[in-house]
Amino acid sequence: MCVQAALLKLIILEIFSEFLSSHGEIRENLTSSYHSGKIDSLRKFLHHHGPSFLYLGLPSVSDFFKNLEERCKSISDNSVISSEFSVLMQMVDESRVQVINQLAYLKQTA
Repeated sequence: MCVQAALLKLIILEIFSEFLSSHGEIRENLTSSYHSGKIDSLRKFLHHHGPSFLYLGLPSVSDFFKNLEERCKSISDNSVISSEFSVLMQMVDESRVQVINQLAYLKQTA
């Protein structure tokens, strides 16, 4: 493996590992802000965490964060977005599984 490919692999491993270690925090931030009913807080966490999924190569998840963030600007009751929030959390959890699988694959090819 050339030096550049090895370096790129190390960077990807680090990004994936960082995401896995912060997954619980992401989940907690989103869940607690949603259940508190503080839409502005939820919107801020969506804005903060959404771009992380671009780094993981999951632009559709990042787009979902962005769309929900925009939706939060025009609502005052979290029940309006309950189904979207549920889908978001499912996507966050599925992303974790995808990253675990990719991380295992990359470690096997070391």
